[in-house]
Amino acid sequence: MRSSAGHGLVCRLALALPLLMLGANILSWLRFGTDLPFYDDWSGYDRGNIESLEWRRLFQAANNTMAPVGLALDALAQRWLGGNVIAYQLISMTVVLGALLWLQWRLLGWAVRDDLTRCVAFAFTVPMLQARTYWGEQNLAYHQALPLVFLLVALYFTLVGGRRRLTIAATGFALGLLAGLSYISGAFTTLSAGLALLLMSTWHRVEPSLRLRMRSGGAGVLLAGAFTSALQLYATRLAPDTDGYRRVPLAWPHESDFWMFLAGKIGRSFGPGFGSVGAEMIFAFMLGAVLLAVAIRLALVCWRRSIAEVEPDAQRLAIVYLPLFVIVAVYLSLVSLGRAAYREPSIEGATAVFLLAYQRFHFFWVTALFPWVVAALPWLWRRSAVPPSVKAGPWLAVVAAVGLVLCLSRGIFDVSTYYRDTGQARAADIRCFQ
Repeated sequence: MRSSAGHGLVCRLALALPLLMLGANILSWLRFGTDLPFYDDWSGYDRGNIESLEWRRLFQAANNTMAPVGLALDALAQRWLGGNVIAYQLISMTVVLGALLWLQWRLLGWAVRDDLTRCVAFAFTVPMLQARTYWGEQNLAYHQALPLVFLLVALYFTLVGGRRRLTIAATGFALGLLAGLSYISGAFTTLSAGLALLLMSTWHRVEPSLRLRMRSGGAGVLLAGAFTSALQLYATRLAPDTDGYRRVPLAWPHESDFWMFLAGKIGRSFGPGFGSVGAEMIFAFMLGAVLLAVAIRLALVCWRRSIAEVEPDAQRLAIVYLPLFVIVAVYLSLVSLGRAAYREPSIEGATAVFLLAYQRFHFFWVTALFPWVVAALPWLWRRSAVPPSVKAGPWLAVVAAVGLVLCLSRGIFDVSTYYRDTGQARAADIRCFQ
């Protein structure tokens, strides 16, 4: 009874923590937000077409992406909200972050049977709710989070429930179109998500009905990803450059800058960082190694024919984690490809490129993986514990404590400082305008 009561308290605290973090972001934005466009938000005013829903404007590439979904939402916000920055970002923050929390919880409920594991894993959505992501400055920054929302909805719609295969395929295609037309990263991650689902549908141990759903959903998502990837590639790299933005130089995987920038994004995903660059590099590479090791372990076990007793536990974790891992890996690769070489000439050397990755919000997608790594830990513990009777519960508590200490030491819970500092900087902008 005491153990059950203790687990109930832990579960309630774990569920409350992300919701409190979301509330802290909302309150801080309402307290310190500024109703004034910021940087790229001015482009629509400058061109005089910010309210336009004309298709030529929506499908024109700008800033190395085509984003008709986001531009349409911006136009509607301008029409309905009068361009009120505080109202627009409040709505987008609540809807996007709230949707991601709900989707993570629902997918965890489908994949994880143990209540304590599921709740502790959900608590690790907190890094997704840290400040300095897509809100607080530019209205249109959140466009880059929309593909992740649509892809998680497609994954949930494919895996959960007993829908007809045609419905799953059509919904996957529609959601894939929305993801691919939200941002250029959404197109290629949609393509990779479809490939991952189709590949996993060939696993011999997956139950037949689930395998058919994965095949249908994967086909729909793949088709949408292929179409939007071709469209984005043409609009951003092959079509005449008429948008007024110069195309950025690219850093390729055979260059060290590509990997140092990618590692920096992984490290930044779990907070602003430690004071020591050396310690930060070690942390980033260790975190990346953990994410990769869990993916490899789940994939290997689910492909082996001789392990029947552990596959039911690993199967659903793998079916969610592996597509997410592929999506995030493709996203990080695209970010490194387009951003690692897009820098001032004075930024040279591995350390400088690594630190450059800490300056922007492109780490956000990595945070989607943390709950699933934690959800996989008890199963990995059971696979490796000697003797097998050793319980994973106490070890899970240690993981939760370590995560809490890391969040505290790396400034994840310090939400209001960012919004306050940004508000003070915007006050200087207002004085300049006056």
